[in-house]
Formats: sequence, C-alpha cells, structure tokens
Amino acid sequence: MLRRCEVQVQMQTSLSNPGIHKGDPLYELEQHNATRNVADQVKRTLKRSLAGRRPVLQDVAQELGTSTRTLQRKLGDMNVTFKHLVEETRREMAQDYLRQSTIDLSGVAFLLGYEDSNSFFRAFQEWEGTTPGEWRTRNPAPLAHAVGR
Repeated sequence: MLRRCEVQVQMQTSLSNPGIHKGDPLYELEQHNATRNVADQVKRTLKRSLAGRRPVLQDVAQELGTSTRTLQRKLGDMNVTFKHLVEETRREMAQDYLRQSTIDLSGVAFLLGYEDSNSFFRAFQEWEGTTPGEWRTRNPAPLAHAVGR
C-alpha cells in the first residue's frame, strides 16, 4: 500500500514527465529529491530560528505548515531524525560562524541555540575532535578581497 507522500511524489513525477514510471531510475531520482526536500526545508528553518533558543520539533513543523507527527513520519521515511538534522545544521553553522573572527566563541554558542558555552564546546569537540578555538585557528576565512587583485 502506498503512503500519501509516495502518492504525491508519483503524481508530481508523472505530471512533470509522463514517460517516467515507478522502477525507472529517473523516477527513483525524482522521488529521492522530493523527499530529500523535507530535510532541506527543516534545515533551512533551523538556520533561521536557532539563535538564542533551543530548537523544538513542534515549532519547526508549525513553521513548515504541517503537524509534528507528519513531519516526524516524513523524516522517518528518510531514515533521518529531527535530532540528527539539528546536529548537522549546528555543525555546519558552527563552522561558518567560526570562520568569522568577529564572533566570539560564546556568541557562536548563543547563535547555535546552546544554553551555555560548555555545551557547545563539548558538542564541537565531539564533531571535530578539537576545540572551537583550535579549529578557528586552523580554518581561517578565505580572503574575499584577495580574489579581486
């Protein structure tokens, strides 16, 4: 039995390219891209809303215009959890913020929604195997003005 989201993907796929059908590699690719979109939407929402507050599934679902359970199901269909997406988003954003030397480490922790700097330091150490300060020293921002010279 097909799930509702699979039916929607099939309908979208058949409308966008009537020659593609289930089992066709192009169909599978379009289906993968359609479901991957949910994770990308969650990550974009998290990036907009992390600063100064802990991410909550209910808030993200509401912003995406869906129920908490539906969002959980869609993520589960992709074998991804909300917690995993939060950690992945925080890690990506931490690297971006650390490349900006104007933001101090406690500011980075705040912008990522950590309640205290120590929680951020522990998480970062787990992700990267080094402290945020050491990582920042080894990974400076590329010099934007050097490109024009």
